Amino acid sequence: MIVLRKEEFLDSEFLPSEIFHRENEINQIKSSIKPIFQKRKGDNLFIHGLPGVGKTTTLKHVLSQIDGIKTVYLNCWLYKTPHSFLGEIARQVGIPVPRKGRGTDEIINNILKKGNMIIVFDEVDKAERIDDIYPLIEKTKSIFIFITNNREWILRLEPRVSSRLFLTNIEFKSYSFEQMEDIIKWRIKMAFKPSALSPELITEVSRRAFLKRDVRNGLFLLKKIARRAENDGLDRVEINIFEKIQGDFKLKPVLTENEEIIVGVIKSNQGKTTGELYDIYSKKGSLTQRAFRMYIKKLSEKSVLDVEETGKGFRGRSRRIFLNKKYGV
Repeated sequence: MIVLRKEEFLDSEFLPSEIFHRENEINQIKSSIKPIFQKRKGDNLFIHGLPGVGKTTTLKHVLSQIDGIKTVYLNCWLYKTPHSFLGEIARQVGIPVPRKGRGTDEIINNILKKGNMIIVFDEVDKAERIDDIYPLIEKTKSIFIFITNNREWILRLEPRVSSRLFLTNIEFKSYSFEQMEDIIKWRIKMAFKPSALSPELITEVSRRAFLKRDVRNGLFLLKKIARRAENDGLDRVEINIFEKIQGDFKLKPVLTENEEIIVGVIKSNQGKTTGELYDIYSKKGSLTQRAFRMYIKKLSEKSVLDVEETGKGFRGRSRRIFLNKKYGV
Protein backbone atom coordinates (compact mmCIF):
# COMPACT_ATOMS: atom_id res chain seq x y z
CA MET A 1 0.00 0.00 0.00
CA ILE A 2 1.07 3.59 -0.63
CA VAL A 3 0.25 6.22 2.00
CA LEU A 4 2.08 9.11 0.29
CA ARG A 5 0.62 11.30 -2.43
CA LYS A 6 3.35 13.91 -2.93
CA GLU A 7 6.60 13.20 -1.13
CA GLU A 8 8.14 16.52 -2.17
CA PHE A 9 6.10 18.21 0.58
CA LEU A 10 8.29 16.39 3.12
CA ASP A 11 11.49 17.79 1.64
CA SER A 12 13.11 20.39 3.91
CA GLU A 13 14.14 22.35 0.78
CA PHE A 14 10.55 22.51 -0.51
CA LEU A 15 9.19 26.08 -0.61
CA PRO A 16 5.57 26.00 0.60
CA SER A 17 2.98 28.35 -0.84
CA GLU A 18 1.92 29.30 2.68
CA ILE A 19 4.21 30.32 5.53
CA PHE A 20 2.78 29.69 8.99
CA HIS A 21 3.34 31.89 12.06
CA ARG A 22 5.97 34.18 10.54
CA GLU A 23 3.74 37.12 9.67
CA ASN A 24 5.74 39.59 11.77
CA GLU A 25 9.05 38.48 10.29
CA ILE A 26 7.65 38.63 6.74
CA ASN A 27 6.39 42.16 7.33
CA GLN A 28 9.76 43.21 8.77
CA ILE A 29 11.63 41.87 5.75
CA LYS A 30 9.21 43.48 3.27
CA SER A 31 9.40 46.81 5.08
CA SER A 32 13.21 46.69 5.09
CA ILE A 33 13.59 46.05 1.36
CA LYS A 34 10.72 48.28 0.16
CA PRO A 35 12.87 51.44 -0.35
CA ILE A 36 15.08 49.76 -2.98
CA PHE A 37 12.10 49.71 -5.37
CA GLN A 38 12.00 53.50 -5.05
CA LYS A 39 15.74 53.72 -5.79
CA ARG A 40 16.46 54.44 -2.15
CA LYS A 41 18.62 52.55 0.31
CA GLY A 42 16.74 49.89 2.29
CA ASP A 43 17.82 48.20 5.51
CA ASN A 44 20.49 45.53 5.56
CA LEU A 45 19.30 42.55 7.61
CA PHE A 46 20.85 40.18 10.13
CA ILE A 47 18.50 37.18 10.42
CA HIS A 48 19.30 34.61 13.10
CA GLY A 49 17.70 31.82 15.08
CA LEU A 50 18.06 28.11 15.75
CA PRO A 51 18.12 25.65 12.83
CA GLY A 52 14.75 24.59 11.49
CA VAL A 53 12.73 27.66 12.57
CA GLY A 54 11.95 28.91 9.06
CA LYS A 55 14.62 31.56 8.43
CA THR A 56 15.56 30.49 4.90
CA THR A 57 12.07 29.36 3.93
CA THR A 58 10.52 32.65 5.02
CA LEU A 59 13.10 34.75 3.21
CA LYS A 60 12.83 32.72 0.00
CA HIS A 61 9.05 33.11 0.19
CA VAL A 62 9.46 36.90 0.27
CA LEU A 63 12.04 36.88 -2.53
CA SER A 64 9.75 34.75 -4.72
CA GLN A 65 7.24 37.61 -4.69
CA ILE A 66 9.76 40.23 -5.80
CA ASP A 67 9.70 41.58 -9.34
CA GLY A 68 11.71 44.38 -10.92
CA ILE A 69 14.92 44.05 -8.90
CA LYS A 70 17.75 41.54 -9.18
CA THR A 71 17.94 39.05 -6.30
CA VAL A 72 20.93 36.83 -5.49
CA TYR A 73 20.83 33.93 -3.04
CA LEU A 74 23.88 31.88 -2.08
CA ASN A 75 24.63 29.39 0.65
CA CYS A 76 28.06 29.93 2.17
CA TRP A 77 28.49 26.22 2.85
CA LEU A 78 28.96 25.98 -0.92
CA TYR A 79 30.63 29.34 -1.54
CA LYS A 80 33.02 30.00 1.35
CA THR A 81 35.89 32.01 -0.12
CA PRO A 82 35.64 35.61 -1.41
CA HIS A 83 36.45 34.48 -4.95
CA SER A 84 33.75 31.77 -4.89
CA PHE A 85 30.92 33.83 -3.35
CA LEU A 86 31.71 36.93 -5.42
CA GLY A 87 31.93 34.74 -8.52
CA GLU A 88 28.53 33.22 -7.75
CA ILE A 89 26.98 36.69 -7.29
CA ALA A 90 28.40 37.64 -10.69
CA ARG A 91 27.06 34.51 -12.36
CA GLN A 92 23.58 35.00 -10.94
CA VAL A 93 23.38 38.52 -12.39
CA GLY A 94 24.62 37.40 -15.80
CA ILE A 95 28.36 38.00 -15.62
CA PRO A 96 30.43 35.08 -16.95
CA VAL A 97 33.26 34.20 -14.57
CA PRO A 98 35.98 31.74 -15.63
CA ARG A 99 37.24 29.40 -12.92
CA LYS A 100 40.69 30.98 -13.09
CA GLY A 101 42.28 34.15 -14.33
CA ARG A 102 40.00 36.85 -12.90
CA GLY A 103 40.73 38.57 -9.59
CA THR A 104 38.17 39.56 -6.98
CA ASP A 105 38.64 43.30 -7.71
CA GLU A 106 37.66 42.77 -11.34
CA ILE A 107 34.67 40.65 -10.32
CA ILE A 108 33.52 43.34 -7.87
CA ASN A 109 33.84 46.07 -10.52
CA ASN A 110 31.71 44.03 -12.92
CA ILE A 111 29.07 43.44 -10.24
CA LEU A 112 28.97 47.18 -9.50
CA LYS A 113 28.05 47.84 -13.14
CA LYS A 114 24.86 45.80 -12.67
CA GLY A 115 23.37 48.35 -10.28
CA ASN A 116 21.40 47.77 -7.09
CA MET A 117 20.25 44.32 -6.06
CA ILE A 118 19.30 42.21 -3.05
CA ILE A 119 22.07 39.80 -2.02
CA VAL A 120 21.45 37.01 0.50
CA PHE A 121 24.27 35.19 2.26
CA ASP A 122 22.75 32.12 3.92
CA GLU A 123 24.78 30.30 6.59
CA VAL A 124 27.09 33.30 6.44
CA ASP A 125 29.08 32.09 9.45
CA LYS A 126 30.67 29.55 7.09
CA ALA A 127 32.05 32.30 4.80
CA GLU A 128 35.69 33.33 4.95
CA ARG A 129 36.54 37.06 4.86
CA ILE A 130 33.00 38.30 4.29
CA ASP A 131 34.46 41.77 4.88
CA ASP A 132 35.75 41.62 1.29
CA ILE A 133 32.29 42.69 0.10
CA TYR A 134 32.97 46.18 1.53
CA PRO A 135 33.26 47.86 -1.92
CA LEU A 136 29.79 46.56 -2.81
CA ILE A 137 28.40 47.94 0.44
CA GLU A 138 30.12 51.30 0.01
CA LYS A 139 29.40 51.98 -3.65
CA THR A 140 25.82 50.75 -4.14
CA LYS A 141 22.37 50.93 -2.58
CA SER A 142 22.12 47.16 -2.70
CA ILE A 143 20.54 45.39 0.25
CA PHE A 144 22.58 42.72 2.04
CA ILE A 145 20.85 40.00 4.04
CA PHE A 146 22.84 37.67 6.29
CA ILE A 147 21.31 34.48 7.71
CA THR A 148 22.90 32.35 10.42
CA ASN A 149 22.17 30.08 13.37
CA ASN A 150 24.90 31.87 15.31
CA ARG A 151 23.81 35.22 16.71
CA GLU A 152 27.40 36.00 17.76
CA TRP A 153 28.58 35.95 14.14
CA ILE A 154 27.94 39.67 13.82
CA LEU A 155 30.80 40.31 16.27
CA ARG A 156 33.29 38.96 13.71
CA LEU A 157 32.69 41.83 11.27
CA GLU A 158 35.33 44.51 10.96
CA PRO A 159 34.14 47.74 12.63
CA ARG A 160 34.14 49.70 9.33
CA VAL A 161 32.01 46.99 7.67
CA SER A 162 29.62 46.70 10.60
CA SER A 163 29.25 50.47 10.74
CA ARG A 164 28.57 50.76 7.02
CA LEU A 165 26.03 47.90 7.02
CA PHE A 166 24.12 49.19 10.07
CA LEU A 167 22.29 45.86 10.26
CA THR A 168 18.67 45.52 11.32
CA ASN A 169 18.29 42.52 13.60
CA ILE A 170 15.50 39.97 13.00
CA GLU A 171 15.41 37.02 15.39
CA PHE A 172 13.38 33.95 14.48
CA LYS A 173 12.26 32.45 17.76
CA SER A 174 11.42 28.77 18.14
CA TYR A 175 7.87 27.70 17.36
CA SER A 176 5.45 26.95 20.17
CA PHE A 177 3.98 23.45 20.24
CA GLU A 178 0.72 24.69 18.69
CA GLN A 179 2.61 26.45 15.90
CA MET A 180 4.76 23.40 15.23
CA GLU A 181 1.65 21.24 15.09
CA ASP A 182 0.05 23.57 12.53
CA ILE A 183 3.10 23.28 10.27
CA ILE A 184 3.32 19.48 10.61
CA LYS A 185 -0.41 19.07 9.94
CA TRP A 186 -0.20 21.16 6.77
CA ARG A 187 2.72 19.12 5.47
CA ILE A 188 0.86 15.90 6.25
CA LYS A 189 -2.28 17.18 4.52
CA MET A 190 -0.33 17.94 1.35
CA ALA A 191 1.96 14.87 1.38
CA PHE A 192 -0.22 11.98 2.62
CA LYS A 193 -3.48 10.45 1.58
CA PRO A 194 -6.47 11.53 3.71
CA SER A 195 -6.64 9.79 7.12
CA ALA A 196 -3.39 7.91 6.44
CA LEU A 197 -1.98 8.95 9.85
CA SER A 198 -3.89 8.67 13.10
CA PRO A 199 -4.45 11.85 15.17
CA GLU A 200 -2.31 10.39 17.98
CA LEU A 201 0.57 9.81 15.57
CA ILE A 202 0.33 13.35 14.19
CA THR A 203 0.45 14.75 17.72
CA GLU A 204 3.48 12.63 18.58
CA VAL A 205 5.40 13.72 15.45
CA SER A 206 4.58 17.35 16.30
CA ARG A 207 5.73 16.82 19.89
CA ARG A 208 9.05 15.35 18.86
CA ALA A 209 9.67 18.13 16.34
CA PHE A 210 8.81 20.67 19.04
CA LEU A 211 11.24 19.09 21.50
CA LYS A 212 13.98 19.40 18.90
CA ARG A 213 12.82 22.96 18.07
CA ASP A 214 13.27 21.95 14.42
CA VAL A 215 10.61 21.48 11.74
CA ARG A 216 13.07 19.37 9.74
CA ASN A 217 13.07 16.75 12.48
CA GLY A 218 9.32 16.32 11.99
CA LEU A 219 9.76 16.00 8.23
CA PHE A 220 12.47 13.39 8.74
CA LEU A 221 10.16 11.38 11.00
CA LEU A 222 7.31 11.58 8.49
CA LYS A 223 9.56 10.20 5.76
CA LYS A 224 10.61 7.33 8.01
CA ILE A 225 6.99 6.62 8.89
CA ALA A 226 5.95 6.61 5.22
CA ARG A 227 8.76 4.22 4.24
CA ARG A 228 7.96 1.80 7.05
CA ALA A 229 4.21 1.93 6.34
CA GLU A 230 4.78 1.10 2.69
CA ASN A 231 7.19 -1.73 3.54
CA ASP A 232 4.58 -3.19 5.91
CA GLY A 233 1.72 -2.71 3.44
CA LEU A 234 -0.25 -0.33 5.69
CA ASP A 235 -2.92 2.05 4.41
CA ARG A 236 -3.30 3.69 7.83
CA VAL A 237 -0.53 4.31 10.33
CA GLU A 238 -1.00 4.29 14.09
CA ILE A 239 1.25 5.60 16.85
CA ASN A 240 2.78 2.17 17.49
CA ILE A 241 4.85 2.69 14.31
CA PHE A 242 7.41 4.38 16.59
CA GLU A 243 8.18 1.03 18.20
CA LYS A 244 9.37 -0.18 14.78
CA ILE A 245 11.41 2.86 13.73
CA GLN A 246 12.76 3.90 17.15
CA GLY A 247 16.26 2.68 16.33
CA ASP A 248 16.49 4.90 13.26
CA PHE A 249 16.87 8.14 15.15
CA LYS A 250 17.82 9.64 18.45
CA LEU A 251 16.38 12.76 19.99
CA LYS A 252 19.18 15.31 20.20
CA PRO A 253 19.03 19.01 20.99
CA VAL A 254 19.84 21.67 18.43
CA LEU A 255 22.78 23.75 19.64
CA THR A 256 24.30 27.06 18.66
CA GLU A 257 28.02 27.29 17.92
CA ASN A 258 28.87 28.49 21.45
CA GLU A 259 26.65 25.82 22.99
CA GLU A 260 28.39 23.10 20.96
CA ILE A 261 31.79 24.26 22.24
CA ILE A 262 30.55 24.30 25.84
CA VAL A 263 28.91 20.87 25.52
CA GLY A 264 32.15 19.53 24.04
CA VAL A 265 34.07 20.78 27.09
CA ILE A 266 31.54 19.26 29.49
CA LYS A 267 31.46 15.95 27.63
CA SER A 268 35.17 15.50 28.34
CA ASN A 269 34.99 16.86 31.89
CA GLN A 270 31.77 15.59 33.43
CA GLY A 271 31.16 16.27 37.11
CA LYS A 272 33.40 19.31 37.33
CA THR A 273 32.15 22.56 38.82
CA THR A 274 31.12 25.53 36.72
CA GLY A 275 34.29 27.39 37.67
CA GLU A 276 36.51 24.45 36.75
CA LEU A 277 34.72 24.07 33.43
CA TYR A 278 35.14 27.75 32.64
CA ASP A 279 38.89 27.54 33.27
CA ILE A 280 39.05 24.73 30.68
CA TYR A 281 36.71 26.50 28.26
CA SER A 282 38.58 29.83 28.41
CA LYS A 283 41.59 28.24 26.71
CA LYS A 284 39.57 27.83 23.51
CA GLY A 285 36.49 30.07 23.85
CA SER A 286 35.95 33.82 24.15
CA LEU A 287 32.90 34.13 26.40
CA THR A 288 33.16 35.94 29.71
CA GLN A 289 32.60 33.89 32.85
CA ARG A 290 29.21 35.52 33.34
CA ALA A 291 28.14 34.69 29.77
CA PHE A 292 29.45 31.14 30.23
CA ARG A 293 27.28 30.70 33.32
CA MET A 294 24.26 32.02 31.42
CA TYR A 295 24.84 29.41 28.71
CA ILE A 296 25.08 26.69 31.37
CA LYS A 297 21.73 27.84 32.76
CA LYS A 298 20.13 27.87 29.31
CA LEU A 299 21.45 24.39 28.46
CA SER A 300 20.13 23.13 31.77
CA GLU A 301 16.69 24.61 31.03
CA LYS A 302 16.75 22.83 27.64
CA SER A 303 17.51 19.58 29.54
CA VAL A 304 20.83 19.21 27.75
CA LEU A 305 22.70 19.39 31.07
CA ASP A 306 22.07 18.04 34.54
CA VAL A 307 23.14 20.31 37.39
CA GLU A 308 23.97 18.91 40.82
CA GLU A 309 24.22 21.25 43.81
CA THR A 310 27.24 20.46 45.99
CA GLY A 311 26.31 22.66 48.96
CA LYS A 312 29.84 24.08 48.88
CA GLY A 313 31.40 27.25 47.56
CA PHE A 314 30.05 30.81 47.90
CA ARG A 315 26.74 30.61 49.79
CA GLY A 316 26.64 26.89 49.04
CA ARG A 317 25.97 27.52 45.35
CA SER A 318 28.78 25.46 43.84
CA ARG A 319 27.40 23.06 41.21
CA ARG A 320 28.68 20.05 39.31
CA ILE A 321 27.68 19.77 35.66
CA PHE A 322 26.83 16.61 33.71
CA LEU A 323 25.40 15.89 30.27
CA ASN A 324 21.86 14.57 30.18
CA LYS A 325 22.57 11.12 28.71
CA LYS A 326 19.09 10.48 27.30
CA TYR A 327 19.79 12.98 24.53
CA GLY A 328 22.91 11.14 23.38
CA VAL A 329 24.80 14.39 22.85
